Amino acid sequence: MIMMGFAYSIYAGALWSSIPYVVKANTIGTAFGLCTAIQNIGLTILPFAVGKSIHKDNTVHSHYGYVVE
Repeated sequence: MIMMGFAYSIYAGALWSSIPYVVKANTIGTAFGLCTAIQNIGLTILPFAVGKSIHKDNTVHSHYGYVVE
């Protein structure tokens, strides 16, 4: 988990700092807003998709190594 935190911080630093190099100066605000919106859409949809994949009823081992009570 710590390694994932480091990887995300490096990824985020590279992604957000590269936006001004890629877009024109008059569209930087729109580019930051679009990247934020796409990231938030992913953070909204992916947990539901992971939950659906974990809780399928037609699998033999429905937890696949996840901690269950």
